[in-house]
Amino acid sequence: MTSAVWRPNRRESYPVLGIERYCGEYADAVVDLPATGPQLITVPVEDIRVSPTRSIVRSLTSTFHDHSRIDRCRCAGSRGRGFSQAQAVAQTGVESAAPVTNFPHE
Repeated sequence: MTSAVWRPNRRESYPVLGIERYCGEYADAVVDLPATGPQLITVPVEDIRVSPTRSIVRSLTSTFHDHSRIDRCRCAGSRGRGFSQAQAVAQTGVESAAPVTNFPHE
């Protein structure tokens, strides 16, 4: 997936969620603004930066880590444990958890 951001100046960048139409050198873009959420605004096309080599998740969260599998999780080595963060959370308090079933109790 290609990601794009609108950069009105050097210090600010906002995710572009979509382009509704182009009007010459301008585009009607749906931009996710922090104060109001997604808004349809007209912006100069030259202020939109496209990054085809980066996913939208990586563009919006530069410190994204996938904790779902141990081979992708970088935390296991630093903690000295042999399981990922997701497994560690799933194993917390397993001994004290009561069994849950849909069967009627007698």
